[in-house]
Amino acid sequence: MKHLIQPLAWGVTLASILAAASALALSLATPMAAAATAAPHHLHSAQEALPVSAGHATDAALREGMSRVRDALQSAGRAPDDQAAAVLAGEIEAAGAYLVANCRLPEAADTTLHGVLGNLLGAADRLRGPGAPRDAALRQARSALARYQQLFDAPHWR
Repeated sequence: MKHLIQPLAWGVTLASILAAASALALSLATPMAAAATAAPHHLHSAQEALPVSAGHATDAALREGMSRVRDALQSAGRAPDDQAAAVLAGEIEAAGAYLVANCRLPEAADTTLHGVLGNLLGAADRLRGPGAPRDAALRQARSALARYQQLFDAPHWR
C-alpha cells in the first residue's frame, strides 16, 4: 500500500509547491503589469489589467478546475469562519495546482487564465489566518470567477 500512497503524496506536494511558486510569480507580475499600463493620473485594478479578449476555448482540465473553485465557494457560503476559510483557501490552491499541472491551452488563452488564476490564488492567500479580511477575499474570488465566465467559452456554467 505504501508504494501506492507515497508517489501520490509526492505528486500532491509537488503540485502544491508549483501552485505556490506560480502564485508568487503572478502576485509579483500582476501589479507591475497594471502599473506599467496605467495612466499616471489613474491607476487601474489588477482585474481591469487582464486581457479583454473573450471567447477563449476551454479544455476538460480548465472546466474541471474552475468548477472545483466554483463549488468550493458555493459550499463555503457568505461568511465562513476561520476553519472554513482555511479549507476554502486550500481547495482554491489545490484547484490552481490541478490547473497548472493539467491545463493545455493556446498561448493567448493561457496568458488570460494566468491573470484569473493569480486573482484566485491571491484571494486564497487573503483567506488564511484568524481575522483575515474574508469579505474582500471572497469578493475577489467571486470576481475572478465572473471574469473567467466573461473571457472563456464556458458552456458548462450556463
